[in-house]
Amino acid sequence: YWIALRTINEYTKQKDGRKERTALYDILEKEYNITYQYEIVDVVFNRLKFNRTELAKFSKICFLAAEEGCPDCKKIFRDVAEAIFEHINAISKELNFKDEFVVSYTGGVFKAGKHVLEPLQEMINNSKLKCKLQEPALDPWNGSVLLAYTLAGNKVPDNVK
Repeated sequence: YWIALRTINEYTKQKDGRKERTALYDILEKEYNITYQYEIVDVVFNRLKFNRTELAKFSKICFLAAEEGCPDCKKIFRDVAEAIFEHINAISKELNFKDEFVVSYTGGVFKAGKHVLEPLQEMINNSKLKCKLQEPALDPWNGSVLLAYTLAGNKVPDNVK
């Protein structure tokens, strides 16, 4: 949702001339068939009824624009990576991690792939953390089933990843 709001904010700056127009402008206008100056207000408040689920779909527009090279959308994802890094850093301090530790990830923000993961990895590399970023071994629902299975006192067979 945060990515979506930032995307809308960047679009409005491009629409009214405060910033140079990028791929974001063209992609969003086409996706929502925007034809006049303040139509984004109608889209957000009337068509989408300020529904969080619907508004979150602007994140995909941010991704598409980043793929087209939009620097503003790339920055949005870099800011997301920075927020995630801050969490990793804070948790590692709180848990007093001294040795190498692994961090995996799940959630919609990671559908942006390289736009989040590359800056996140760069931040980890430039830090003093002994952190390894690792792709999830399982889908979230499989992992939760295995966790419940082990919490029930069962041992996960070696052939199950």
